[in-house]
Amino acid sequence: MKNSTYLSTISTVLIMLVLTACGTEEAEQPRNDTDLNTDAAAEVITPIDNTEWELLSLRGEAIELSSQDRPTPSISFSAQEGRVLGHAGCNQFTGSYRYEDIEGLSFGQIARTKMMCPDMEVENKYMAVLEETADFTITGDNLILLSETGEELAVFQAVHI
Repeated sequence: MKNSTYLSTISTVLIMLVLTACGTEEAEQPRNDTDLNTDAAAEVITPIDNTEWELLSLRGEAIELSSQDRPTPSISFSAQEGRVLGHAGCNQFTGSYRYEDIEGLSFGQIARTKMMCPDMEVENKYMAVLEETADFTITGDNLILLSETGEELAVFQAVHI
């Protein structure tokens, strides 16, 4: 009887140690970006790389495309190549980009095709925004390009992952 009480006590202590160790190990795990989001359980963060992003707004204004502007302006990033490519509303573009946690996001020289469309307003604003971009944030399936001062320059929505 003494042995069964002794084994029961040891078993209880071992179970408590295992449960405590599991809880401690989990508490010591580093938090990832989704842990910083209060809606993390309900929201999945879309990766910037290998995603096609369609332009929704420039400087807080929804983009309005004329019938000649096809397809919708978009952007895609390839981290492996350090390249960005997209469509500006009339012309296609490509170039380099760099992202570092401390320095943020910046675009290198952007090359565009040279088609002339009747309405180049959206395209010209879009290209100017890329030049001003200093960082970005992703909220759910929205990519937001930011200026050096944190001003929202452009908002995109993920359309193809």
